[in-house]
Amino acid sequence: FPERGDADTNMDAEGNILCHGGGPVWYMIPTSTYAEYKWLAVKAACELGVGAVVLEEPEFWTDYGYAEGFREEWVEYYHEPWQPATDSAEAQYKTSKLMHHLWVSMATTIGQRMEEQFPQVEFWIAAHSTNGYNSAESGIGIISALNGFAQVPYIDGFIGQTWAGGSYYIPIYYGGTRVQRFFES
Repeated sequence: FPERGDADTNMDAEGNILCHGGGPVWYMIPTSTYAEYKWLAVKAACELGVGAVVLEEPEFWTDYGYAEGFREEWVEYYHEPWQPATDSAEAQYKTSKLMHHLWVSMATTIGQRMEEQFPQVEFWIAAHSTNGYNSAESGIGIISALNGFAQVPYIDGFIGQTWAGGSYYIPIYYGGTRVQRFFES
């Protein structure tokens, strides 16, 4: 995504870019410009005859949201100057709400276009359970839009992914007991 790669990558307050496995695969912000770029890739794959498209790990790390692209989306969504999530509880809430909104918007845009132009191609979401991600013990902090995706009529299904670190090593509270629950998580 060379046009806005620097602007639309997840960046923390110190300017560090979030990479998968240490790099060079960046976690992208689903800005409106990135959604257009992603659509071009999806469209090309559909034109080649794929049977399904899978949106992989559509999630946002809560310590990120400082990149130029995210700030621009904030101003457009809230009609006010961007606020760092660490400024207040309200700023954290608004940051998380926008992160959720951006992923649902991108999935809706891609799904609707697929439905119109390639109705034979299925559209799936592949995501991890957020139980471990949201746990205080994990220290990870990830915003997922799973509940928002469930409302998108163009999504044909979901793939539940398992990550041993998140689902085994992080204890989960359930029924008043805090234990490691690999399968339940």
